[in-house]
Amino acid sequence: MPYLPAVYGIFRRDIHTESQYEIMLPLVLLFASALASGPPITITDTQVCIDENGYLPGIDNGLDCCAFVVCDAARLNKTGFQGACMGGTVWNNDLKVCDDPKYVPDCDPTTCVVPKRTGAPCADAQPSATTCCVGQNPDQGINGYEPVFTAGPSEGGYYVGSDVDIELESFCPFGQIFVLEDCCCEYEFVEDPICAEDPESFFFANPDDPCCSFLQCWANRTGYDTLNCMGGSVYNAENQTCDTIYNVMDCMAAVCDNDFTDPPCDDSGLGECCRAGTWFNAVADDPIQYEIVAGQGKGESSPSGVNRLSCCPVNMAGEQMEFNATPGICCCEVPADAL
Repeated sequence: MPYLPAVYGIFRRDIHTESQYEIMLPLVLLFASALASGPPITITDTQVCIDENGYLPGIDNGLDCCAFVVCDAARLNKTGFQGACMGGTVWNNDLKVCDDPKYVPDCDPTTCVVPKRTGAPCADAQPSATTCCVGQNPDQGINGYEPVFTAGPSEGGYYVGSDVDIELESFCPFGQIFVLEDCCCEYEFVEDPICAEDPESFFFANPDDPCCSFLQCWANRTGYDTLNCMGGSVYNAENQTCDTIYNVMDCMAAVCDNDFTDPPCDDSGLGECCRAGTWFNAVADDPIQYEIVAGQGKGESSPSGVNRLSCCPVNMAGEQMEFNATPGICCCEVPADAL
């Protein structure tokens, strides 16, 4: 099956609060180069968290241009968690990722303050009955990395490092507890009644619109997203999928006119081929790579003339895919001579 080039598409969904907004969802997130750190950030205008899809530029919140803020929905977006891009990357607010600085010319990473992480592994197996290390994975025999965290005597309390002194006890933010299994502070969540109905399923009929949409519960079952079936289909609660109307008797008269079409390609001819409104070029000396020349996948802040370089993935069969710039195909696929 061909693989579409990694671009950053737009889709629309309703969240539990029933507010609609467009979400820029990167298909390839670069958050592996980011580190969550620092004290909570106070957010005075909670609506900005919805407008910015939960991620705010740090430079608008008293931080530098390599930083970002993750809105804390559990606290009604009144505060956020501070994050920092690492490895020489900077925050690209158009794509909501830590990105190469050449795509964000207004940010110089040498001016940023980036926290350092130790690479020293924890000596003992983690977690124990009282301690843990960030990055621990007991199933794979990974102890995690220093410092060692020790659960404190108080609810939500913990110690950092080897000096376990009651006067040095740290505390999780209000409403959170310290969890040794995950070695972090977490909220004690309450499951949403709808998502708690069937612990074996994450998909449920929408009581307000049982034919044209359905509910997809979050992993922790504390809430759900409302998703639309594509035009011409309706939700089949028995199969938990969108289906033809003729298989759902109660919805045979329903008209679900949900638009899921891709943006059209313009006539600019800026690249060798175009797909879903984005222009691409092949890389002559490397068939695995391709360039995003123009369109929403490039990012508005990327300077003109600087193409975004990306790579085709390996498919599920372990075969390396290559970019085919033939008009009408314009995607990553397994080369014919490899089939």
